[in-house]
Amino acid sequence: MAGGGVFIEAAGDGTTSTSTEGSKTYAVVVCVFASLGGIFFGYDQGVTGGVLVMDSFLNDFCVDYDGNTYLQCTSTAADLPANWLNFTTLFNVLYYIGCILGAYVGGVVADKFGRRMTIMSAGVLFCIGTCMLVFTGRGGHTLSLIARVIQGMGVGNSSFSLPIFGAEMAPKELRGMLSGFMQMSIVTGILLAGIVNIAVENTEHGWRTTNAVAMAFPVIVMAGIFCVPESPRWVYKHKG
Repeated sequence: MAGGGVFIEAAGDGTTSTSTEGSKTYAVVVCVFASLGGIFFGYDQGVTGGVLVMDSFLNDFCVDYDGNTYLQCTSTAADLPANWLNFTTLFNVLYYIGCILGAYVGGVVADKFGRRMTIMSAGVLFCIGTCMLVFTGRGGHTLSLIARVIQGMGVGNSSFSLPIFGAEMAPKELRGMLSGFMQMSIVTGILLAGIVNIAVENTEHGWRTTNAVAMAFPVIVMAGIFCVPESPRWVYKHKG
């Protein structure tokens, strides 16, 4: 069972038979599906830089923040208000702290409850954090920072669990190529973030819209993750 892939396949007479590697085509499909999680990792990496300079975000979080004016909020980097610089720094730093926490939690969940469960928990955390962020009211600096930590936990969890799941599900002769799908999907997510940012940057709720779009991919992964088999390595380790 340690070879990877999907292990039970139907025989022509309707019975089942055990295969060393199982259906390679199905294993490839499972790996490609799992790599979709990399899109929301990449998307969230790419979306933040554009969001921080959108007028809709500045109006909600910078303008009138301790008396800041729109002109101050859109000045050169050297002249930006100190409170705004502190907030945007925390907006990024707390996200990465969440990523570290999420990767650790993901490791514990993956070993104890399985790879699928940790992928599901990653999606749930990311969607909770994103919903909190998207629905944060104007001037809700503290809530938005908490949301960023939770978002980061989801992303860190997924960045740990999805490559493991993909590698363990892949047939051994295709493992290197299929493991690379995660990196490809991350870059795809960054590209999509740039496209969506450009499309909504001048709309009234642009920053909320582009963050909300990020939830599409984890929702797809969560909807389908329990339709695919558990990692054979985890099953072998825990159930023999």
